[in-house]
Amino acid sequence: MKIILLIILSLFFTTAVFAQALSKKKAAKYNTSTLKESIDLKHGGHVYLYQENSNEIKFTGHLDLLNASMSQGDLATMGTGIGADFFLPKTLGFHFDYTKALLLDVNRLESRDTNNFTNHNLNGVSGSSSLEAGVYVYLKDGPTRARTKIILESKRISSRFTVNFFIDPKLPCRRVLALRAGYLQNNTVVTTDMAGGTAVRANDGTMLGKGYYLNAYTGGAYIGLGQITFISSLTKNSFKKGSLYLSREVNEMYFDILFAGTTFSSVQDTSGTHSITANAPGSFKTLPIGARIGFKSTQQHRWSSCSKFEVGYRPGLQGYGLYLAFGMAIALIK
Repeated sequence: MKIILLIILSLFFTTAVFAQALSKKKAAKYNTSTLKESIDLKHGGHVYLYQENSNEIKFTGHLDLLNASMSQGDLATMGTGIGADFFLPKTLGFHFDYTKALLLDVNRLESRDTNNFTNHNLNGVSGSSSLEAGVYVYLKDGPTRARTKIILESKRISSRFTVNFFIDPKLPCRRVLALRAGYLQNNTVVTTDMAGGTAVRANDGTMLGKGYYLNAYTGGAYIGLGQITFISSLTKNSFKKGSLYLSREVNEMYFDILFAGTTFSSVQDTSGTHSITANAPGSFKTLPIGARIGFKSTQQHRWSSCSKFEVGYRPGLQGYGLYLAFGMAIALIK
């Protein structure tokens, strides 16, 4: 499975780099013979709009260079992932996202530490991961204006810091208000210490004390609202005459309600294998509902990139759902 994932990530990276090179060549061939609009800037100067093609954006994809999260149940996870969004012209869109904590998972590291004797079970646990797939149903789709950053010049002031000089005109764009819905799954590493008592009662009556590690599998659905802004503009400006700027962005703000059930992996020790049922007497207590709010920005200026931020409360182990997640990725807009 890991080999297949690495192959998919490698192919996506190659495709993104190739598409970026093509987009630069394409920008050089755009027709700038007809001026569509001259936009006055607040502090002086002008931006000249030659093409506006936000309705033509159909796809965004991202390969995470780093995604990280912190939660009540796991101090820190770091990994990578892949995702894509497909947008039909007037009706529907499709969403997919997968992440895996390949770089760091504090709970899993602790479960492997034989020196502090915290892990009493004989079987191992798998690392944290998340998967979601869903649809957008457009409720409103129309033209508007949004600010976008156009970098005029970058100056490196030290080995670590670069200063960007930019303008941020309000350019014509497309904005969609959509109903979001789909399937989600989160796999995390938990311990019997999180049950709130001195021990967890297995289905066969065995009392598992503190220091047993196992996986919690939470799967269910999400439903919410999202606002997606599409920008695709070809401009020149009065500051750097003759320079052509292709600005492409897809920015999404969203809020979801989450509904999911939770199951747990079995625990093996010297007395045998013990299965655990959520919310049974003496077992883990789970919460089937949660919520999240997030923002994702995919941009193609000098280079294509994606940044993500999300905060919320996940369904799952009661009292351990609060989390914050963020990520940085290379991206593709088509």
